[in-house]
Amino acid sequence: MAYQAILFSGPNSAFQYIFNVFLTGGSMVKVNIIFYSMYGHNYRMAEAVAAGAREIEGAEVRIYQVPETLPDEVLEKMGVIERKKLFAHIPVLCRASLCRKVADQDG
Repeated sequence: MAYQAILFSGPNSAFQYIFNVFLTGGSMVKVNIIFYSMYGHNYRMAEAVAAGAREIEGAEVRIYQVPETLPDEVLEKMGVIERKKLFAHIPVLCRASLCRKVADQDG
């Protein structure tokens, strides 16, 4: 299975790509949405993309966030600790877990 990384500028461009996959004869598509969000804006956009992708029959959609790189002290000074709790339930995708997930999807 070939993997393709695509950067979308917003939910509509992601929806259009997914629809085109199905319109051109794609039978099933696996969509991994990976985001970074500090204040929650990108999280909301990622959820919107996931919701649209899930409307397509046969689409397997997963959503992940990348690890935070800033120390908690900096995040606290920026006032984002509470906001990040809104999407703390989304799994963090690190390099090792990405390799395992890709291998599992090929299986």
